Amino acid sequence: MSGGLEIEIPRGERGRIRVFSLSMSKDEAENLELGRALGKAPDDPSRVEVFPVSNLEGLGLAGYLIEGCGVAESQIAPDRSRLDALDGHVMLLFSRAFPEGDVTLHPEPALTLIGTYDEVRPAPPSAPVESQSAAPYTGAPKPSPRDTRAASRRAGALFFVLVMLLVVVVAVLVL
Repeated sequence: MSGGLEIEIPRGERGRIRVFSLSMSKDEAENLELGRALGKAPDDPSRVEVFPVSNLEGLGLAGYLIEGCGVAESQIAPDRSRLDALDGHVMLLFSRAFPEGDVTLHPEPALTLIGTYDEVRPAPPSAPVESQSAAPYTGAPKPSPRDTRAASRRAGALFFVLVMLLVVVVAVLVL
């Protein structure tokens, strides 16, 4: 633990991305031990991305945050030049890396927090749909297999009775 920066991830935090610049060699960045670097190992390491900014050629880090991570462009705008000027490796720490929250991180000095951004959440539907077709259990109910078998037995019995009556009628006429 370092005596420097502390980062609180409160219980219930969702949809936040913390962007760090990594001041270390390529080899150190590619073999980064997250528990040591952050002061606590993430519960879900798949929610931490470490990569060279050069991988984003043409898109840039700001573009990746907007297009790839769903951050609003208005949040990125004040930091765009700083984000696009980064080189070397960066780390994206998603709040889902610590799903339970209530975590205090103590990043090592080689990690510089560039910014914290919120993923855009879709707006909830404005009003529920209130048409008859949207109502649950509309339409004719499907009969149960037991009811289907019973109806088949009744139809078979009726057919049998009609055939037997026809046989009796023909037998009486022939005699």
